[in-house]
Amino acid sequence: MVSAHYLAQYQAEQANRSQASGRRSISRNVDVQWIKGWDGGTSYLAEWHALNNRIDSRSVCANHRRSSIDYRECRKAAKVHFREQCRDWEKRWEQDRQEWSKQMEQRYCSAANGFSPMG
Repeated sequence: MVSAHYLAQYQAEQANRSQASGRRSISRNVDVQWIKGWDGGTSYLAEWHALNNRIDSRSVCANHRRSSIDYRECRKAAKVHFREQCRDWEKRWEQDRQEWSKQMEQRYCSAANGFSPMG
């Protein structure tokens, strides 16, 4: 079950994508990384998809069985990972002003601000 706000936002994004699909290409990436557990314990192999430089929240830790403890713990760890990566890429962009650094900052900061491990 999802909130009405989330569903409305998702439907609006889908409508925007379908309208713009003929005008632009979609950039898709799959990231697979070992991330530290949120409590500093176990590390998790986490997979997620990035569409147009935004991490798809539904795909985070999809390489684990959805109802498993590993899935829940992996998603909690991913939230911490995204926040740490956001800070790191912000610093890097401030130093080098490279386009790649800015793209990665946007990717991870949007995930740090919008990703919910429970969602």
